[in-house]
Order: sequence, then C-alpha cells, then structure tokens
Amino acid sequence: AAQIVAVHTVQTPIFYRRMKQINEDLFAKKWVHQGLIVVVFRPTEAADPLHVSIFGTKLGRPVASFVLPRGLSEPVSLTAWESTIVMAATVQGQALPSSLLVWDCQSALQAPSLAVASNAFDLADAQTPFVLTSHFASPQPLAAIAVSASRLGIAYKQLLAILPTGQVYALDARLLDVRREKSQEPKAIGLVPWQEELILDPRMIISRNFTVGVPLMLASEAAMLESSSHGWALGTEGLFYTRLLPSKRFDQLAEDFDWPLLIGLILLVSVGSGLVRHLGSTRRARAYFA
Repeated sequence: AAQIVAVHTVQTPIFYRRMKQINEDLFAKKWVHQGLIVVVFRPTEAADPLHVSIFGTKLGRPVASFVLPRGLSEPVSLTAWESTIVMAATVQGQALPSSLLVWDCQSALQAPSLAVASNAFDLADAQTPFVLTSHFASPQPLAAIAVSASRLGIAYKQLLAILPTGQVYALDARLLDVRREKSQEPKAIGLVPWQEELILDPRMIISRNFTVGVPLMLASEAAMLESSSHGWALGTEGLFYTRLLPSKRFDQLAEDFDWPLLIGLILLVSVGSGLVRHLGSTRRARAYFA
C-alpha cells in the first residue's frame, strides 16, 4: 500500500476558447477555475523515490503521475497558475539545497474526459502522456512560494518566495517556463535561454532589510488595475505587504506625466471645435456649401 506523504489543493484558472456564431465567427474567451488535488506518496519502502499524482476535480479523473528525482524530501510548498504547477522541495546530499519542479498540465487538463468506472483511483496507475515537466535548482532553500495574481491574467507572473533569512524574493515566472529546456531556439519564440540553476538577484529582494522570520503565510491577490498585484508575507516576526508590478505600469500614467499640456490641448481642441461649429452655422457659410 502506498504511504501518502502530503496532500495539496490548488485552484488554477484554465483558459478556454469557445466558438460562437454572432453574424460571424467570433472567439468567446472565458476562464474556468479547475481545482487540482496534488498527492505526494511513497509506493512501498522508505528508500523508494517519491511519486506525485494530480487529480482534476472538474474532470473527475487523474490528470498525471510523476516520479520525483531521488534525494528530494517532503515538498515544502506548492503553487499554481493557469495550467502550471510549481513545487518547492529540499534536496538531500546535493550542493544546491533546494529544487523547483515545474509541470505544465495544459494538454492534460484540456484533453477529452476519460471514462472512470468508480471513485477509487490507483495512485501508481494514474499515468498520462500529456504533461511537460522541468526541474530547476535553487542556490537557497525556499521556505514558501506563491504566485502573483491579476484580474484578467494578462500581466506577467512573479513567483514569490521566502528565503531562509526571512526576506521575500520575487522571481520572474518566465524563468520557470518548461519549454526553455526543450526549445532549440528559445529567443525565436520569446523564451529565456535554458539554464538549470536559478540565479537569485539581490535586487529582486522586495522586502529589502525587513524579515518576517519563520513563514506562516505567503499569498497574493489581484488589484483593481491589471498591472498590479497585492502581496502579503506573514511570519513569526511581522507582516510584510507590497504592491507588485510584474508588467511595469502598462495601464498607468507615469508619475512625471505632463498634465498641464494635456489640459491645454483639450481646451484648445474644445475652443477650436466650438469656433468651427459657430462659423459653420452662419448664413454665408451655409450658402457657400449649398
């Protein structure tokens, strides 16, 4: 019998396109929230590597199953966005103490539903060929991870992580794209060139010198503006809050925007429009254009 090590539940919005006939063919886009249950288990003996099985609650069937690399201990934290699942785990006996395992389940989640005879699943037999996977090594252990949230999912994503020092770090989620390792020409399709080891840039420590201590919670919520996200980190030593801008300020005006010039142009156009309308309403003008 399998020994269950950990169970995680995540909510990930999956993007669907549905064809509608409204005078012409249009794409109607919608987000469907798919609940995923991630089960980490060990098949038989303690020396065996850990296995992971993912179940889709809306699909009513197993999505995928993997065997984790040897040496990985119990997963520390797990998060997801769209069809991507990221798991942080510690590595035993390796130079780099932490790993990030990334799975892209888009094909599995959108595949035709499989017939399931009963509600009982065999964890070891939940195999599907639809999942892309990749592995990244981190130079520092990650105590907790979360992903920045936005209202429409247009903005870029940032992976938030709490370092051993208690500081909060923001990592560009594009660095965790599973296609980086498989692509022959990453720059041609807008990917970052492949590199197995993640480099933690000190400039991306968003909490600066503030530390939260032992992490209790790390979360993100969408803001009113699409380019912004709220981020919280709660620990034994305090609460940290920040406003994230993964895609810069693409829907906001710059702080040094020239408001007097804009107001002056609006007044000039308004006066010019009114003057032209007045001249066009005179008898001589109407007779000229008649």
